[in-house]
Amino acid sequence: AAPTDAAPIDVAAGDEFGTDPAAEGDAGGAGLSGPGWVIQLRGYHFHNQRGKPEGQQFLRETLIENLIKGSIQLPDGPPAVPGGPPTMIDVSFAELGISHPVVVTKRRVVDVEYDPEAVEGQDPGMRMQRAPVMEGLGAAAEPAGPKLWKLRRLDFVVQFAWKPTLRHTRELARQGIVEGVPADQSF
Repeated sequence: AAPTDAAPIDVAAGDEFGTDPAAEGDAGGAGLSGPGWVIQLRGYHFHNQRGKPEGQQFLRETLIENLIKGSIQLPDGPPAVPGGPPTMIDVSFAELGISHPVVVTKRRVVDVEYDPEAVEGQDPGMRMQRAPVMEGLGAAAEPAGPKLWKLRRLDFVVQFAWKPTLRHTRELARQGIVEGVPADQSF
């Protein structure tokens, strides 16, 4: 991702649930310093079933929680045989330098009609006029309207800080030789 001068859309001092974005995902109130990146994800989700976590709450319980406590398998472990390739181990996102995830938009869940048969390049959220179906001797039948799904959609922007870490630095941090986020530390 490249740095951008553009401001995030709908930046809010807090989300609709009253969360302070500066504190969300913050490890003990420590601020950021030094070089790094602010990564911005723009997206939407349809996981908005009434009576279950939805909207901003769903984002916090899934994406934000995974950025804080999640991990990925990387070839960071010691070789299984001398001189061999490194073994795959769990590396936390914190060890990779990811921190301070926050939902920066304050939006409400909206009802939408979704065309599940939209083809690539078409916006599935828009009604598209389909070509008439030909019947018999070339006479065009009335076009059947698309069967639209009624869904609940949340558009969002999530940002997080990323200070890339080298594999060698992560290994030294695990051994306690240099300062860093050990693999077993969570926020």
